[in-house]
Amino acid sequence: MDYIDFQIIENEIVCTTVYNGKKIKLSIEEAKLFFRILVKNNYNYRELLVNDIKTLRYYGVSQKLFLQVRKNRPKIKKMVNRKNKYVGTTLALSGSLILLLTLNSIGLFCNDKEVVSTNNKETFSVMNDDKLSPNMEMEENIIIPDSIFNFEYEDRSSSDKANLARCLYTDVVTKYSNMYGLPSNLMLAVGTQERGTHSTEVSQGGGFGLFQIQVEGSWNWVGKSVSAYNFETQQMETIVVCQNEDGVIDVNMLADLDYNTKVACMIMASDLVYCDYDIIASLQTYNSGTNVINLKKEYGEDWINHRENLPGDTEYVEHVLSYLSQEDNLLQYKDMNGKEYTVAINNVYANSLNKTR
Repeated sequence: MDYIDFQIIENEIVCTTVYNGKKIKLSIEEAKLFFRILVKNNYNYRELLVNDIKTLRYYGVSQKLFLQVRKNRPKIKKMVNRKNKYVGTTLALSGSLILLLTLNSIGLFCNDKEVVSTNNKETFSVMNDDKLSPNMEMEENIIIPDSIFNFEYEDRSSSDKANLARCLYTDVVTKYSNMYGLPSNLMLAVGTQERGTHSTEVSQGGGFGLFQIQVEGSWNWVGKSVSAYNFETQQMETIVVCQNEDGVIDVNMLADLDYNTKVACMIMASDLVYCDYDIIASLQTYNSGTNVINLKKEYGEDWINHRENLPGDTEYVEHVLSYLSQEDNLLQYKDMNGKEYTVAINNVYANSLNKTR
């Protein structure tokens, strides 16, 4: 779900959802039910002015919940057809309708009650809908993204390269991602983009191992220090890249998969701090260096469209994100104070790109 808009127009609630880049307008009854879900689950919203009308915009629906909904879609469709409850609605497109019907099955609706939003003091009545109650087990893990980023790139999440990396390196990448507070799905995508398979030899471009830690060229990491907060020891950790316990510089340390992954995660965690926990800017910084922050200062959030003069891969963000599936598109990470961040990435043309491959 990209976002859900609620507006009050002539004392009626109007709800529009944007799902995979497509706008779907819900009926008044459906909107009331969906609003009930959001309030009951304490979703956050942002107040916006759209066409001079105040809009409450809600972001984020649990991806786990969506997966469960998709699994139960045939049951829901049969039930809806039997009850003739929402005639003329195409369930295949209306992710929000499927969601509200399924949430009804786990008892999130109260019958004939009023819902009051404590944020804006506006009241909506909720219809009695206790007839829809299929027996389904469902997770209620509600995730509220802080941001939504829309990109366009080829979906490579099911490629042989991605599947191999997922099979071989998920455990080690998850271990060090958790250690330094990073989204493990993103770090696995970084490793997949950088090389895809671990190697004990320096590449032609001067990178070493799965994460292609630079050890040759005009700028490299050998002998340089990097610091990151270690969430296991709960303190800052600083290492000198390729320096062993005896203080000797040994480039071949990066041939060890664990060490290669640890260094990559510490670099990314350091970039996150430098970029004030902007995960997208940090991702480009991992490849292009600290010039990214100058772009952001000059162009603000539009910096992403001014990367043509950056060193390295100017479309590095998209190339990494192409290894994230649309079902695993939430980037969750935290800072040393325990503040948690969740960013939703949406590939707006993933479906059409998949069809042309």
